[in-house]
Amino acid sequence: YVGSFLKVFMSMLLHNPAVVVTDFEPWTAWSAMLLRIPLLSIHLPGHYLPPQPFIRNNASLPSAARFKGNDWWDRFTLWLITSMTIPYADKVVIPSFFRIPLKDQRAQYVQPIIRDEILKRKSVVKNHVLVYQTTGTYAQLISVLKQFPQQQFIIYGFPKHGTEQNVVFKSFNEDEFFDDLCSAKGVITNGGISLMTESVFLGKQVLSIPIHGQGEQRVNAFFVGYAPAENPE
Repeated sequence: YVGSFLKVFMSMLLHNPAVVVTDFEPWTAWSAMLLRIPLLSIHLPGHYLPPQPFIRNNASLPSAARFKGNDWWDRFTLWLITSMTIPYADKVVIPSFFRIPLKDQRAQYVQPIIRDEILKRKSVVKNHVLVYQTTGTYAQLISVLKQFPQQQFIIYGFPKHGTEQNVVFKSFNEDEFFDDLCSAKGVITNGGISLMTESVFLGKQVLSIPIHGQGEQRVNAFFVGYAPAENPE
């Protein structure tokens, strides 16, 4: 860590850039701050905690997607990580499919980033639901999915390959994944912003199961219910 920081710091000291752009990376941010170089930071929306009035009961959203009064630790760790990673920025750009009211005059929203592989495909609706998980904590989800035999589920990210009843496990292949996403009738995923953004863009229904302890993912999961689809052609 120290070596990485010193390498970035010395590079900036040597080249003296007019401005530094960082994608939520700490060494460039701290180096720019110490050297007093203007910094443009690309933040994710979850890095800006929603004001308390927006974290409230809503009959159309599962309560698990909300911050509750006793979830202060998630809120604190999210604030701490964000503050330590980007202690200061002259300008903040937030690509997002939803909008949290911002009081910070340095921050502004821009359109979310959609990969070219998604833009060049058409959104259609077939019978399967795409399931994407990146942790092993949701093993019990498989037994739940098997309780709906009439529905096919295609799962990526699980350390298996093959078919079990109505559940199809696939090893990750980028082209095949994009095809399954664009033709899915719905998506089950964690609270990661990239897949949720592309699912909303494609007009897919999203069930988000945030990873425990990830405050940013809980913010994304809460607001996905309010996000309008882009209705792509």
